[in-house]
Amino acid sequence: MTGIDAIAAWLLARIAEVTGAEPDTIDSDIEFIALGLTSMQAVELSDDLQRHIGRPLSPTLAYDYPTIGAAAAFVAGLASEAGEALATGTGTGGPEPVAIVGIGCRVPGAAGPEAYWRLLTGGVDAVGHVPPARWDAAALYDPDPATAGKMNTRWGGFLDDVEGFDAEFFGIAAREASRMDPQQRIALEVAWEALEDAGVAPSGLAGSRTGVYLGASTFDHGIAMFSTLDGAEPYDGTGGVLSIVANRLSYCLNLRGPSLVVDTACSSSLVAVYLACQALRAGETGLALAGGVNVITSPRIALSFSRGGLMAADGRCKPFDHRADGYVRAEGAGVVVLKTLSQAVADGDRVYAVIRAGALNSDGRTNGLTAPSRPAQEALLRSAYAAAGVDAAAVDYVEAHGTGTAVGDRIELGALVDVLLPGRTDDRPLVVGSAKSNLGHLEAAAGIAGLIKVALALHHGEIPPTVHFERPSPLSGLDGLAVRVAAGNGQRWPDRPGGRPDRLAGVSSFGFGGTNSHLVLSGAPATPQPPPAEPSGDGEPVLLPLSARTGPALARRAAAWATRLA
Repeated sequence: MTGIDAIAAWLLARIAEVTGAEPDTIDSDIEFIALGLTSMQAVELSDDLQRHIGRPLSPTLAYDYPTIGAAAAFVAGLASEAGEALATGTGTGGPEPVAIVGIGCRVPGAAGPEAYWRLLTGGVDAVGHVPPARWDAAALYDPDPATAGKMNTRWGGFLDDVEGFDAEFFGIAAREASRMDPQQRIALEVAWEALEDAGVAPSGLAGSRTGVYLGASTFDHGIAMFSTLDGAEPYDGTGGVLSIVANRLSYCLNLRGPSLVVDTACSSSLVAVYLACQALRAGETGLALAGGVNVITSPRIALSFSRGGLMAADGRCKPFDHRADGYVRAEGAGVVVLKTLSQAVADGDRVYAVIRAGALNSDGRTNGLTAPSRPAQEALLRSAYAAAGVDAAAVDYVEAHGTGTAVGDRIELGALVDVLLPGRTDDRPLVVGSAKSNLGHLEAAAGIAGLIKVALALHHGEIPPTVHFERPSPLSGLDGLAVRVAAGNGQRWPDRPGGRPDRLAGVSSFGFGGTNSHLVLSGAPATPQPPPAEPSGDGEPVLLPLSARTGPALARRAAAWATRLA
C-alpha cells in the first residue's frame, strides 16, 4: 500500500475500535463527527496517530481535515496544490484605504465610544444576570446542559434599555414604532450618533448615495409577532423582518445608496464593513454607514446552544485561557462612518483608524456544519494581508474572534501562529485579545464591537487587557512561541521596528456557518495640526449653539453638554 493508503487503513481501524462500528461500514469520505466521534475522541485520534507515525500533529487535525481521506492525504504529505494556491494571496501596493471617521456604539455597560474605551481600558466585566423583564432565568436554569427544557446559563451581556425610543425624533408614528424590532430602533439611534461623532449633519445627506450595510441575525422579535394569528397589525411586516434594519435607516435619512442587511451569523457586522469598503473603493457610494446590531428578547436560542455544549458554565467568555469552556450571549450595536482615506483627508476629518484591506472566505466542508477550519482561517489571513500589501510578521495586535471555546480558540491560535509568526523576532511578540471577555458574544454585532475596539486602540496608542485570562490552555501549543494574550492592565502600543510610525492590527470574525472575515487596520496618517484657537478672553462666556426638535429634547441635550463640558 502507498503511504496514504496505509494511513487511511490505520485511521479506519482505529475509528472502528473507538466507535464499535464494523470497518467495512465506515466511509472514508464521511466527516468524523458523522462517524460517531466526540470532540474529545477526535483530539485523542490525533494523539494516537502522531504516536503511530512518529511525528507531531496538531490536536485539531480532525477539524482541519475532517474525513479519513482528507486526513490521510495531509499526513502523507499529499495536500493538493489547489489548497496551497487558495492559501497564498497576492498583492503589492494594496487598495485605496478606507478611513473610520465616526463611531457610534451601545454595548453592555457603555454607550458611546468614550464610555466603551473606559470600559475596555478599565478591564470591566459587563456581563450580569438576565434582566427579569426578559425571562425568568432562575426557572430555566440547570447546571447540567443535558437537562431538557433548561439551560446551564443565567447570565448575559445586556443593554440597560431596549424598549425606549424617541419615535417622534425620527418621524415615526407611535403605532408603527410599537411594532418595530428593537434592533431597528437601536440601529437608527446608534447610526445617528455615529454621524454626530463624525461631524456630519444627517439632514445634509438627504438624496445622497450614502450606503448602509448592517449585520443582523437574531430574529426574536419577528418570531414573537409571527407565531400567532391574533392581533395582527399593518406594520408587522416591516416591523419584524431583518432587511428593514438597514432599509429603515436609509428611509428615515433619505439615503439613495445601497441599503442591505448581512446575515452570516457571528461574522455579519464585519462582513458588512468589508462590503462597505468594497463599495467605497468601487465608487458605488461616497459615504457608508456600516456595522451591526443584536438584541436578545427570548431564551430560545440560548436553550439550543446550551444543549449543544456552547455555553460557559460560569457565564463568562475566557478566550485562550486554560479554563475556556464556552461563551455567554450578549447584545449591543455599533456603527462606523466610512470614507476613502483620500476623501477624509481632503475633508479635514478626524480619522480614528484606517482599514487597509480585508478578506472573506468560507470553511467549506468541515467536521460538522458549525466546526471551524484551520486551513480556511490560514487562507483568510494570507489573503487579507496580501491584499493589504502588509507583511503579516509586522502586525502588532489581532482582535481575535476569541469566543472562549476550547476547540475554536485552539484552531484560531494555530492559524495565527502559522501565518503571522514566520519572520517575527522574539522581542516583538504577536499580541492577541478579545472584547468578548468584557462584553460576552454580541453575535451579529461581535465583529463591529471588535473593530471599534481596535480603532480606538490605534487612536489612543494603547492595547486594552483581555479579562478572565489566567494562563494559556496547555493544548494551545503557545509555549516558547512569540505570542501572548493582552492581559493585566493592558499596554502601550509596541514601538515599531526601525522607527516606523504606522501601527498595524487585524480583526477576525467567524460565522458559525463557516463565513470568515478578517480586516487589516493601521493608525491614522499624520496630518498637520491647526494652531490652537485664540481664547475669547479671560472669564468671558463662549456661546455653544444647541438645537433639538422639541423643548424637552433641547433640555436633555443641554444637560448632556453640561455634563460633557464639566
